[in-house]
Amino acid sequence: MSLQDALYIPVRLLQDRLSFVETDPLPWKESVIVVSWARQYRYYSKQEAPPNLKKFVPHDKFVKSQAYGKDKAKFSFFKTFYSQIWETIFIYYGGFALCWDWAGQLQDWIGYYPSNQILQSIGFSMIYAFISSITSLPLSVYSTFVLEEKHGFNKTTPSIFLTDMLKGWLVGFLLGTPFLWAFLSIFNYAAVLTADQTRIPDPYGIPISYGDPTALQQAHAIAGRTPAITYRSACHPPQHIVVYDTLIKNAKVDGVEAVLAHELGHWYYYHPTKLMLIMQIHTLGIIACFPAFLQSTPLLLSFDFPASVAVHPPVLIAFLLYQAVLTPLDTIVTAGMHAISRHFEFEADRFACELHQEHAIPGSQGMGKRLGEALISIMIDNLATLWIDP
Repeated sequence: MSLQDALYIPVRLLQDRLSFVETDPLPWKESVIVVSWARQYRYYSKQEAPPNLKKFVPHDKFVKSQAYGKDKAKFSFFKTFYSQIWETIFIYYGGFALCWDWAGQLQDWIGYYPSNQILQSIGFSMIYAFISSITSLPLSVYSTFVLEEKHGFNKTTPSIFLTDMLKGWLVGFLLGTPFLWAFLSIFNYAAVLTADQTRIPDPYGIPISYGDPTALQQAHAIAGRTPAITYRSACHPPQHIVVYDTLIKNAKVDGVEAVLAHELGHWYYYHPTKLMLIMQIHTLGIIACFPAFLQSTPLLLSFDFPASVAVHPPVLIAFLLYQAVLTPLDTIVTAGMHAISRHFEFEADRFACELHQEHAIPGSQGMGKRLGEALISIMIDNLATLWIDP
């Protein structure tokens, strides 16, 4: 038995367990609608900052952050409600099937005959994206010109907003069309799609973009000494750490060093590599389950596609409906991935805090205190929510 055959055994077993998807008429549409209705709203009626942050946060800033958070939460609730109503109407009345039919009519109108599934799939994507963009436009306008404007964060003019939206549509069409064409062609001809995601960033010799010469010198010193306790690699070019102006504006030089030490902690513990492997496993799991849905006539019939389309499901349509059905389970998986990411953040914090004690890096004394002060100053300036639901 070849290695390829051995690796395919668990995939084949999984697909056998999911074989019912291709034959059993299940209430897919109703399940997607029901599961998508669940959210929560709390913690914005607090009158004081959390005890461990109270001495660092001016009361007026806390009041402003609570007001900003409450407004965002109200808008988020309305946005969720609006989106759910729209999504429910779209799914219930066969929106996917209608977009597919309109794409076919568009294909006939431009004189492309006989029908081409890839071209119709691209037309479907354009129509679906346009409808989604138009229906969400009022929310975007309100968020930018009412909510963000009220709290002093809006820097966009109506002309810039409109121009950016049109540019987004144009870029999406120019870049998305050839990518989708290639993706569907590969799928249709059962070719192998691979991607090189195994590059491991190298913290040795890191160029740091920063405006303050003193901070630049000190940051280089921290970054230059840290690789001695991590690893060096000649296989990859140097990576960049870009320090944004918001950090420069809100944190002292010592704070910038502390944030840098935290980021270097991620490289020390190989967090990017670990997260990449986790995401690859997650992606492979999703891909392994998809073939069972790729030929599922009952799935398309459940979403109001005519039998003439459902009997030979288009790849793009099958994948979109598969994603909709997968959402409840994938939400649980995503929560687990967030928990892992949070654990990595605490590890990077600990690395920064112990940099002097454990690794004797010169200039790294008091890094924990400096990191905390830097993060708090950024939170205050951005009116971040201080009360977090556990």
